[in-house]
Amino acid sequence: GLAVRVVAPFDVRVHRVMIQRSISEKEAHRWIVEKDRQRKTYIREHFHQDDTDPHLYDLVLNIGESSLDEAADVIVDAVRRWSVKLER
Repeated sequence: GLAVRVVAPFDVRVHRVMIQRSISEKEAHRWIVEKDRQRKTYIREHFHQDDTDPHLYDLVLNIGESSLDEAADVIVDAVRRWSVKLER
């Protein structure tokens, strides 16, 4: 598989979560902090790794200036290119 990490500046994440979940800025901030903590704990407990280590991923995308659809296009293209490389 292709290991992908998608990141964005915190303020961008807060704004997107506010819109997606129809919640206040304070609630979005709290939600993101909790989700980040849960993800970090999961990766540490199951894989004994630091989830922020870029060496764990084949691709790291910063979507602060792009949409999720654009990120998905990049990921799909990377998978296609990667699978063609494996077929050789």
